[in-house]
Amino acid sequence: QPEIIGPVLLGSFASVMGFVPVWLWISRRIGKHRAAGLSLILAICINACVAMLLRPGDGWWFVAAMLAAGAASAGFQTLPLAMMGDIIDYDALKTGTARGGLYFGIWSFAQKLSPALAVGMTLPFLTFVGFDPAAKGSHAGVEALKYVYALGSMPFFLAGAFLLMAFPIDARRHGIIRRRLDARTDREARAVAAA
Repeated sequence: QPEIIGPVLLGSFASVMGFVPVWLWISRRIGKHRAAGLSLILAICINACVAMLLRPGDGWWFVAAMLAAGAASAGFQTLPLAMMGDIIDYDALKTGTARGGLYFGIWSFAQKLSPALAVGMTLPFLTFVGFDPAAKGSHAGVEALKYVYALGSMPFFLAGAFLLMAFPIDARRHGIIRRRLDARTDREARAVAAA
């Protein structure tokens, strides 16, 4: 159903953008790390459950699923960057050096590497299990694609959700880190002024 490609892309992106404020509100109630983990779990469940139920011709149901998945995924797509700020502050407290650029560089590299690895592993695997995009109507190939799409990434995302939920720097701990950093900055400023 080529007519649904535009609505899928537009709808999922608009849904992510529209639900960022909702996930920010949730993160203020339960913490950034828990909200990001919950967001990831919800997105996994929506994506896997709906994709497993879809049949040929259910394209508009897929559009609805992508709207729901976009709403669910807005949290895990945005909140980890805010969590990285907490990590940068913790690192600055421990090392005495501001290395935010290093962290953002690693983040950017990982953001480019992970899709490349996913494509590099998934496409050969799909060929192995019988999917051929040139073979129109191959039921086995389409079923293989559906299962790989719905379930293939699930273990990795669940591991990520668990790691997000277990993230040790909550708002209280980050407040302590910030107070200690601010106190250090004040001491250093006083020492410079006295010299």
